[in-house]
Amino acid sequence: MFFEAPPTNLILNVVKAQQSISFPIVPDKSAGESSIILEATATSGLPVVFEVLNGPAVLDGDALDLVGAGTVTVSAWQAGDTNYLAAAPVRRTFKVSKIPQTISFGGLSWQILGDAPFPLVATTSSGLPVSFRILSGPALLSGNIVTVTGSGTVVVRATQLGNAVHASAADVDQSFMVALGLNLITDAGLDADGTFCFTFMGEFGRQYVIELSTDLSNWAPVATNTVDALGNLQFKDAAAMNRPPSFFRVVSQ
Repeated sequence: MFFEAPPTNLILNVVKAQQSISFPIVPDKSAGESSIILEATATSGLPVVFEVLNGPAVLDGDALDLVGAGTVTVSAWQAGDTNYLAAAPVRRTFKVSKIPQTISFGGLSWQILGDAPFPLVATTSSGLPVSFRILSGPALLSGNIVTVTGSGTVVVRATQLGNAVHASAADVDQSFMVALGLNLITDAGLDADGTFCFTFMGEFGRQYVIELSTDLSNWAPVATNTVDALGNLQFKDAAAMNRPPSFFRVVSQ
């Protein structure tokens, strides 16, 4: 025969379960990319929350928008609940590179001293504005308006330095010639050795025929020359002293 046993109290200490976060590495990006969807999971199955710790990016839920170039650090964390402890945050850091850009700056036509000022036009693949400067030559620049001030070669540079999103573009240089005039004969006369010479100002790269006449009616070609890079054509007639009085003219081919 047994007597009733006294009751025994059993105390159980129930602790919260641990959890961890799996957050894959985020590869490097370009500032031109669209929103990045961040993905991370907790062993508890509870939802993971993201936070931008630093860098040019903003979060909208799990969508990360890049707003510039630089280094971005994102944290994934889970605060836990009545059954799970908070998970240790996991950080991911990645780099955002600037978007390359190029300048389109076409060739410039030759000018004649005294021509009206003209605008420079260039564009970029990014749509950002282009700035200009005169590297060398007889010209002045105000904004994108060029005014020639003398004859010679003018070299112009187009530049775009970029911004938070776009990298600086490679500079593009263009040159153009400025002639003193067009279809003009200057410096005509005899050298000390009796050679008759003159300078003709014409269109760059074009060939001209020098013709001679003694009566202004009948003309005969005596030379064919090409205008040089400065817009000049130099003519010399070593036989001038052995001819009767003559006339010369320059005819475009």
